[in-house]
Amino acid sequence: MVFAICLLLLSIVLLCLELFIPSAGLLSVAAVISTIGWIVAAFVYGGTTMGALAMVVTAVIFPVAFVVATRIWPKTTLGRAVLIGDAAHDHQRASRWTEERTQLVGRHGKTISPMRPSGAIEVDGRQFDAVTEGRPLSAQTEITVISFLGNSLVVIPRIVDPTGEFPAAAASSAEPSTAELERQIPDPFDDPLG
Repeated sequence: MVFAICLLLLSIVLLCLELFIPSAGLLSVAAVISTIGWIVAAFVYGGTTMGALAMVVTAVIFPVAFVVATRIWPKTTLGRAVLIGDAAHDHQRASRWTEERTQLVGRHGKTISPMRPSGAIEVDGRQFDAVTEGRPLSAQTEITVISFLGNSLVVIPRIVDPTGEFPAAAASSAEPSTAELERQIPDPFDDPLG
């Protein structure tokens, strides 16, 4: 009879572990097999009365174990990752994200990867996903953040006047002149040896 009780405890543990460990249902299958083994062992080793008692115990313990496990599961790391969070918390996080992105508008940085037209940039020592307004940029190009769209910052090449200062008027204009851009970005079709 000890063997039958061990199978019952094993099936309860496997059922609870199924909620905490993603196993694609393998732990549930093992729990069902263990439960069937517990009931069969109760009939074999304890007779008809113990077998019937095993079925009643199973019908009571498994729903209780399932309810207890589902109350604990949302508090685990996996449960928080899978379940939809609190709407107020999500709104607060989105507001904080929007405020952070708004503060980056007008800041300068550099591209980390080539942008064709999307890639990674670094602003104030932090890395962000970004897109250009259509023109590809090479890595390590100085950029200015002009806005954000969805999850990405929108950037343009940083335009520097001959004195080395960033012109204030260029920060407000979304379209820099062609001459300013050609001074900043070399033409990829020019022969460097020519």
